[in-house]
Amino acid sequence: GFKIFKLNHCYLRSKNIQNFKIIKINKNNKKNFVKKIKKKVEIQNVSSVEEIINLKKNKKIWNNFQPMKSSQYLISRYMKHPIYNYDLNFIIKNNKKIAIVVSREINFKKRKIIKIVDYFGSNCSVKYLSNFCEKMFLDNNLELIEFYNYGIDIKILKSIGFNTTINKKEIIPRYFEPFIKKNIEVFGGILNFGKFKNIRV
Repeated sequence: GFKIFKLNHCYLRSKNIQNFKIIKINKNNKKNFVKKIKKKVEIQNVSSVEEIINLKKNKKIWNNFQPMKSSQYLISRYMKHPIYNYDLNFIIKNNKKIAIVVSREINFKKRKIIKIVDYFGSNCSVKYLSNFCEKMFLDNNLELIEFYNYGIDIKILKSIGFNTTINKKEIIPRYFEPFIKKNIEVFGGILNFGKFKNIRV
């Protein structure tokens, strides 16, 4: 049948900002910063559609997760989106492209957050999101990086600093058009859920 499931809402906050304008954070919480930055891992911006097309046979990026997402899906869904501008970055280890991170920057009240909206790569490569997030915090005046997901090992995300639970003293807004300063649970649904393995949303 059709199964509905709640997405995990994970976030990292800035080490350098104390007076938050977009989010509300429990000041007693000293965690949720990026950690475990990996050496010999680079983050490189995707500059053209051709770069994605050339990787269409890269099994490390296009894994057998459900629902299936191909290089053409990525190009059509994100690179050619008619309204929003998405940033795509390669995660590169030992000079090999092993994952792609899709994100969107949101500006509000002269502050910024980044939403990770999709991740293409193996579960083994998820830990290298720490390098991506560290670069984003260094390059931008961010309050927050957030990531709604399902099917990614929460233990891996926790190990690199992501907070995977939001308490009552914290607010991580979901909606910005218009802006609503409250926590919003996000759900997904899949038909014939039991027939699939390795589901990732």
